[in-house]
Amino acid sequence: MTQINLLPWREEARKTKLIDFGIQLGIFIGITLFLFLLVHLYLDHLVAGQQARVTFLQSIIDQSESQLKKLNIKQKDEIALKEELQFFVFLRNKSFQAVNLLSKLKQAVPSEVVLDEFSRSGNLYSILGTAKTNSQITELMKNLNNLPNFGHPELVQIKQLGAKDFKIKMVQEQ
Repeated sequence: MTQINLLPWREEARKTKLIDFGIQLGIFIGITLFLFLLVHLYLDHLVAGQQARVTFLQSIIDQSESQLKKLNIKQKDEIALKEELQFFVFLRNKSFQAVNLLSKLKQAVPSEVVLDEFSRSGNLYSILGTAKTNSQITELMKNLNNLPNFGHPELVQIKQLGAKDFKIKMVQEQ
């Protein structure tokens, strides 16, 4: 058989295989980089979407907080208004209380009894007056006992100088 030198052919085959391997490696690296780029873009898209959601939710939270602050201010104003209204109602009731008391006192005093002085010190009321008989004083005491918001009247003194001078004390209950 003749001798054939296969060395150059082998070297050419090796070079071809090496070039093919380099091409395949380049294609693989390219595909890998392309896939990494796609994954990176996809993840960036997801992050951007989440950031948009977070921004949207933060704006809604800020709006809700501002509305809550406005409601708190309105509630404080409403409470202050209610307190003022209660104060005015209290003043009105207090101012009519004296008129109401004098009106009821007029109805409680018998026609023969004369009141000389009516004074108040805190919740303690003093009545000085004159009556012709003890029964008139007793009737006055019964009528005063029936007045609402007052405790039992107490007869402090009786002086007899022709007519009977008396002093009655009573306490206003709240």
